[in-house]
Amino acid sequence: IADQLVPLHDLLHLHSERASLGSSTGSSTRHATLARPERYGRPEPTDIFLKTRRILAESTRSLADILGAKFVFADLRTPFLLQLYLPSPSQSDIRTVLRELNERLGAVVRCVPRRPLREQVVTSIFKACAQAFEIVLLHGGPRRIFTPDDANVVSRDLKLLQDFFVARDASGLPQGVPALDAEDISKPLRRLAHLMAIPSQSLIEHEAAVMDDGDQRQMIAQLLARRGDVVSKRWSGKQARQLGAHPTLRTI
Repeated sequence: IADQLVPLHDLLHLHSERASLGSSTGSSTRHATLARPERYGRPEPTDIFLKTRRILAESTRSLADILGAKFVFADLRTPFLLQLYLPSPSQSDIRTVLRELNERLGAVVRCVPRRPLREQVVTSIFKACAQAFEIVLLHGGPRRIFTPDDANVVSRDLKLLQDFFVARDASGLPQGVPALDAEDISKPLRRLAHLMAIPSQSLIEHEAAVMDDGDQRQMIAQLLARRGDVVSKRWSGKQARQLGAHPTLRTI
């Protein structure tokens, strides 16, 4: 894990060098401006570093997202994408994933001491976890069969995951993902958990009522495809016949 964070340390060093160079250059130029104002027309010479600062910020953000995706979709592929909720949510919940995450986030905290950068990396990891969570629920393959009662486990696990990433210190201050950011990232999953709790027949009726919302209809179709009751199977079969093929539902 430490090796994966080396590029972040390089960017952190570049941030420090840019800030130091910008400060010293600005100070020198201000002195020169006072001595010979006719040669220096710009009141804020450090503006020449704005482009560099923007590029470094974008690079840091992109690298944090790449690391988050690597941690979740590669390092945690087996416990998260392949094993979570198998054979059922009640028998394989999020706690195994959290134990694996704890080890990796501990390394991030040790290797990235600066809070803004650490917060950015941890937030990217949480975003990747939310994406993986949604994939498990909607595209988890034929081995994962959910019932409306499973929504309770999913809601509880989502809260555990969010609380894990917010992680407050003894004073109650967040040490990981800012609380408001965590709420925004979790919001789509909470809506998904709410839909999971709806019985199949009511879910079918809801699907018919949101004809203009393609994303919502697709989500409901994925949920119904992950169920094993007679009502959902009949509906999925009807959809397949209407399409003239098997339902085009992506799975992992």
